[in-house]
Amino acid sequence: MSEYRKAFEEKAAALESAMLAIAVDLDRALPGFDQVGIKRFISQFRILLGKVDAKKVKRPVYLAYGSPNLPQFLIDQMDAALNYANQGSAQFVQNSLTSLVEMQIRLERAVGLSAQEIDEAQRAAIADTSSLIDQLEAEASKGAQANSKFDQLNKKIEISLGIIEQRVSDTTKDFDHVKNIRKSVDELATDDGRPTGAIEKQLRIARDKSKIVAEIQTSTEIMSAKILQDSTKSAVLCKSTEDVNLRVMEIEKKANNVLTLATQAGLAASYIQERAKLLKQQTNFTRIFYALIFGIAVGAAFYIIPALENVVKSSGQGTNAIENSIVALIRIGIFAPLIWAVMFTSQRIQRLEMLQLDYAEKAAASLAYSGYREEMDADPDLLRRLKDGLLLRFSEHPERLLQKRSPTSKVSVSDDGFVATTESGVRESD
Repeated sequence: MSEYRKAFEEKAAALESAMLAIAVDLDRALPGFDQVGIKRFISQFRILLGKVDAKKVKRPVYLAYGSPNLPQFLIDQMDAALNYANQGSAQFVQNSLTSLVEMQIRLERAVGLSAQEIDEAQRAAIADTSSLIDQLEAEASKGAQANSKFDQLNKKIEISLGIIEQRVSDTTKDFDHVKNIRKSVDELATDDGRPTGAIEKQLRIARDKSKIVAEIQTSTEIMSAKILQDSTKSAVLCKSTEDVNLRVMEIEKKANNVLTLATQAGLAASYIQERAKLLKQQTNFTRIFYALIFGIAVGAAFYIIPALENVVKSSGQGTNAIENSIVALIRIGIFAPLIWAVMFTSQRIQRLEMLQLDYAEKAAASLAYSGYREEMDADPDLLRRLKDGLLLRFSEHPERLLQKRSPTSKVSVSDDGFVATTESGVRESD
């Protein structure tokens, strides 16, 4: 096992255990930082440090992180990260997680992870989002069909209830009619109790009506059973509709999470691409700087030093000494533009390094935004201050790093719930 990875392994187990202990809160703050995501995050450091130890570094400039270098700085910061993780998810996210993410990005760039691979990851996230949206639309269509069937069943039940009420009303009327017939029979009966011809006729009518009433009662019982069956189907359909709605809400939540991650990846990738352009410019200026240094050294050795030797040798010889001094001054004056070019190139390299650090900080902030937002949802005031700070950070123009005096122009951005204002420069130091 190589040097950096061995030193990392000595502290990785404790840090991984502490992060797994707060995995639920980390996943709520940064979707994807569950137990599997944390293990993948630590494992990625092992792989990257192993490649650094194996000298498989394509862009060594990304390993420069002041003194010490980036791998050693990462190992030194693990104790502080472990301490913040033991204090809770809020302290860990606020003080260590962003720095760890930025260092992993720099290590990936150093060993050869290109912006094209970042774009491919972004496109994969967008494809997953499209798939979830299609699934969401399909579930919504099923829900609409279930609601339509439920409405049709309710209409049938209402019609059936209307028919039953009508038949019950008819039955009541028939019972009243039979009752009247019986009364008439009692009134028209003969003294010996035998019915007359008119009474017999009324009795036949009453028997017919009784049959009709019996048929209506039978039909009513059948209709009631059918209504009970339809009610059972309606309850099952209602439960199915609720399940569909819950599934739709779950898919919608997943789609929103994927869209958030895709947006963060896109914003971070844009900053990383800008850093890559600045790195290319810095590399070109560095080459020019060393070429100028080499040219000045060669010119001084073969052009200026001999002239100075002639001045020393001709000292005290009158006219020759003056001529040699003038020649030496002229030659030194010829090299003055090269010296100015060296100073300009050195200043340019420093400014490009400052701009790269600025873009790296913005990329890390864009990756950590959603986690901070979910963590602060419970406190509207903190959430508003987070939005103000991030908006100010993203609206700051890089030119503020290249000027000594603060400009008069300001950037002001307003939205529902907050107003943010920033200047594009920095104040002159005392």
